[in-house]
Amino acid sequence: MDAGVPHRIECEQCGAPPVAGLVACPYCEASYPGAPGQHVDCPGCGADNHPTSLRCARCSASLMQTCVFCARPSALALVACGHCGETFAGAAARKAEREAQQRRQQAMNVAATGLTALGAVATSSTGQRILGQLFDSVKDELLKD
Repeated sequence: MDAGVPHRIECEQCGAPPVAGLVACPYCEASYPGAPGQHVDCPGCGADNHPTSLRCARCSASLMQTCVFCARPSALALVACGHCGETFAGAAARKAEREAQQRRQQAMNVAATGLTALGAVATSSTGQRILGQLFDSVKDELLKD
C-alpha cells in the first residue's frame, strides 16, 4: 500500500478496497480516509493519484513533466522544476522570449564587430577605395527601376 492510503480501509462510500497510489476510490471517486488533500490528475485516465506518485496507479501513465529550460523531469504536482527552479506556468513563452532576446543580442554583437572592422578598413586608402566601390554598387542596386 502507498503511505498516503491507510491499510485495510475500504471506501466509505461504496466499500471497494483501496488502490495503492490513488487518493480517491476509482469506482465512486470518494476520497479515501487519511488521504492527502492534494492529488495529481492523470493526464491519461483522469484518476486522482497521490501527489508523490511517478506513474498513474490506474493506467501507468507518467505523472512527470519535462522542463523546457533544463530538459529534466519533474513531478506534475510541482509548480516549478525540481532541478532548475523555473516555474512551469508560462515556461514556454518565457523560454521563447529569452531565446529571442539572445538572438537580438547576437545580431547586435555581429553588427558591432562588423562596424569595428569597417572602421579599421576605412583608415587606409585601399580600404576607402573598396568601401567606396561597395557603397556605389549598393546605391546603384537600390536606385534601379
